Amino acid sequence: MVTALVEYWPTTIKPYFQSSSMFKIDRHQDEEPADQLDEASPLSFNHPKIDVMNQFLFSLLVILLGTTSLFAQDASSKLFEELQLKDSLLFQLGYNQCDTAQLRRIIHDDFEFYHDQSGIMDSKETFIKNMPNLCKMSYKATRELVAESLEVYPLYNNGQLYGAIQKGVHEFYAEEEGKPIYLTSTAQFTHLWVLNNDQWQLKRVLSYEHVVPGE
Repeated sequence: MVTALVEYWPTTIKPYFQSSSMFKIDRHQDEEPADQLDEASPLSFNHPKIDVMNQFLFSLLVILLGTTSLFAQDASSKLFEELQLKDSLLFQLGYNQCDTAQLRRIIHDDFEFYHDQSGIMDSKETFIKNMPNLCKMSYKATRELVAESLEVYPLYNNGQLYGAIQKGVHEFYAEEEGKPIYLTSTAQFTHLWVLNNDQWQLKRVLSYEHVVPGE
């Protein structure tokens, strides 16, 4: 079992298991039959070495399973709340109300937007110039963040915070006169925020996995 597990672990971990005496079990040509093993036998599952090994493997598994969210910021952290506010300004004012003045303050001069259906906008000006078109459509477009989907991951350079990755799921709705509001699509997003003169600005946007209801 140990050999099989080691083959799937990183090379930085593998040598430890291969060389550690904790995982070495002495085998002899005249091994005792399985039904005659006593608790002191090195092949018994009640042997102290086996017990230590199982405890160590269980502890390591718990650690590995927890690493996927280990570095995500808690929803009550200052960084999470700051970027949650930026997300609100970006969409509630920028997208939902076509407030380009707000966008100019939030968006970094070196800005790029990647969309899985509409292609690339490779500049801040292109993005801002296209935003008012949202308010010229035959229906009123709005965006809503899916509750509890927002995650924030800080980025450091030698211990100094310089940016953060923000990701989540959002829904887009349409409102037409005389009709109830309806869902047009759901998508995932990943935003790269950077500190510029101590102000958070949006530098990169990935908008992907758009799903239209019924498709």
